[in-house]
Amino acid sequence: ADAIAFANSYTPDSATLSGDTAVAGTKTMTGRDMLEGEEFTFRLTPTGNTVAAINNGTVRGITTDGLTSTAAKGGEDGVAVDFNFGDIAFTKVGTYTFAMSENVPAEADKAGGVNYDTHDCTVTVNVTLNKETGALEAAVDYGTNVDAAGNAFTNVYTASMSYGNAGGLAVAKTTQGRPMFAGEFEFTIEGVASDTVSAADANAKLSDKDFTNGDSAEGAEWSAAKLLGLTFTQSDAGKTYSYIVDEVPPAQQKPSLTYDQNTYRVDIEVVDDLDGTMHTVT
Repeated sequence: ADAIAFANSYTPDSATLSGDTAVAGTKTMTGRDMLEGEEFTFRLTPTGNTVAAINNGTVRGITTDGLTSTAAKGGEDGVAVDFNFGDIAFTKVGTYTFAMSENVPAEADKAGGVNYDTHDCTVTVNVTLNKETGALEAAVDYGTNVDAAGNAFTNVYTASMSYGNAGGLAVAKTTQGRPMFAGEFEFTIEGVASDTVSAADANAKLSDKDFTNGDSAEGAEWSAAKLLGLTFTQSDAGKTYSYIVDEVPPAQQKPSLTYDQNTYRVDIEVVDDLDGTMHTVT
C-alpha cells in the first residue's frame, strides 16, 4: 500500500555572545596610570573539541587561530578597563572551551618597570536548549585566578631609587685659624613639613639624624655624604621631602671659636620617569 509520511525538522537559532554577554575581561594597571598611547590586547584561542566545532561551522565568529580582543587603554591607577572579543555564535548544544591570555610584548618592547600578567584563563561556554522557548542559550564561565576572576588581568608597575646611590647630600665644614679635630662639631638632620609630606613622614625615611665631623687641616674643607639611606618608590612621585641641616653648638663652647649659626633647608622633589626609573631634584 502507498503511504504518506510527514517529517518535521527543527533548527534553533544560534546562541550568540555579543555586547554585554560577549566573551570579555578586564585589565588593571597598578602603580601608575596607563600612559597615553599605551594599549593592552588579549588572545582568545580555541582548545579541545572547539577547534573541530569551528571547522565544521558549529562555532562561528572565530577562526582556529583565535581572536584578538579590543584594546584596553586609558585606565587610571588601580581602575579596571574592559575588553571583549566581539560576536561569537554557537549553533549546537555542547561545551566549548577557549584559552584567554594577554599579548605580552617581547622583552625589548616591554614597558619599563611593568610586570605583565602571564596567567591563562580557561573560558568555558555551555550551550543548552531552553525547552520552553526552543532557543539555544550560552553561558560563560571564566573560573578564578588566585582571589580574582579568571578573566581579570593585572599589570603591576614599580619604580624605586636610592638617594644614596645618586650621591646623597654633601655636608661640608671648615675652620679658620686652626685645624679641625674629629668629633668636635655636632650636626643634626631633621625632617620638616612640605606642601606634600608631613614632618613625621620625612623623618621616617631618615637613618642618619646625628653625626659629627672628621679632622682636616686649617682652612681645608671636611665633607661627608649624608641622607644616603633615603629611598623612594613610585608612591613618592610628585612629593617633596624636606629636611633642616643644622650645626648644634655644644653646651660648653670652646673659647675663641666662633660657631656657625646658619641652618640649611634641603627640599628633595621626587620624580617618576614612568619607565621604572626615578630621579630627584634637590
